[in-house]
Amino acid sequence: MTADASQGYDNLMTWVQAGEARRQIGQYADALVAYDHALALDPTIAIVWGLKGDVLAQLERYDEALMSYDKVVAIEPTSVLAWFSKGRMLRSLGRNTEALVAYDRALALNPDYMEAWFNKGNVLHDMERYEEALSCTDRALALDPNNAALWYGRGTTLDSLGRGEEALNTYTHALTLDPSNVDAWYNMGSSHLAHGQHVDALEAFHHALALDPTYVKAWNNMGNTLADLGQYGEALTAYEQALALTPNDAQIWNNKGTVLDLMERYQDALDAFDHALSLDPRYADAWLNRCKPLAGLGHYEDALAACDRVLALEPTSVGAWNNKGLILRALGRVAEAEIAERRLRELQG
Repeated sequence: MTADASQGYDNLMTWVQAGEARRQIGQYADALVAYDHALALDPTIAIVWGLKGDVLAQLERYDEALMSYDKVVAIEPTSVLAWFSKGRMLRSLGRNTEALVAYDRALALNPDYMEAWFNKGNVLHDMERYEEALSCTDRALALDPNNAALWYGRGTTLDSLGRGEEALNTYTHALTLDPSNVDAWYNMGSSHLAHGQHVDALEAFHHALALDPTYVKAWNNMGNTLADLGQYGEALTAYEQALALTPNDAQIWNNKGTVLDLMERYQDALDAFDHALSLDPRYADAWLNRCKPLAGLGHYEDALAACDRVLALEPTSVGAWNNKGLILRALGRVAEAEIAERRLRELQG
């Protein structure tokens, strides 16, 4: 190596080391400047393009990160890590078909790359190709059978396949490996709730919230579970905890309104449904649920208008036609009620 070449190499490595030092302490903008200086000296160093891509990915600048990883594979087509990283960026950009190609390239180079099998499974899950996703996750588990995250991922796919009992067993196994996996506790609770196992669901949601008291979905589903059990006051408290964390969630406002209606607090229920609709004016369930407290307050014409709003959004809503028939009868409009009831029978087959 000539003296000039040696000096050039030393300068390049100085910039690379400076970039790494900045990256380690989270100074990503400065790290990018250093990597760009290094690449200006020699744009054929694949590892520097990869480091730059990693920083851009950390900054969620996925398009730019993808371009950096493309540079790596152009220089080193057999770089497994670059193909894997390219797959991650493509998934982040919603380009799932291309992401699968990138993961397949990584796996062709290294069939034992556990993370690539797992990430490929996640992409397939996003694409609702659940059986293929499960197969990929099982390939990853064959390589790393004690990985709690893999078992959790397997459970989510089984849930999507409607194989609830197997999903529950899988979440249980994930939690034996990592009892601090808050998402596994939440999904276990949701599976129990879906199967009507309310006591077990509550226990799981309590575990999730003990680990993360800011877990909005767990508060919401705890509220749903308590409502199913008729524990309306506690359900209301759970929904209010969720709304304190996420005040603009229309679904939780709707759930709160439903419980208030069951408690016959009709004006409070109506206020909750109206708040949900202020956040999402096309929320058909909130319009439908609004009918009952309006009727409870004797506001039958307004209740009828709410039913019509539902039917404008969802013309085949069984609940709306049912409510419309009941409200019309309460108003003494028998002929119109019979039309609504006939439509209801048609929809019910």
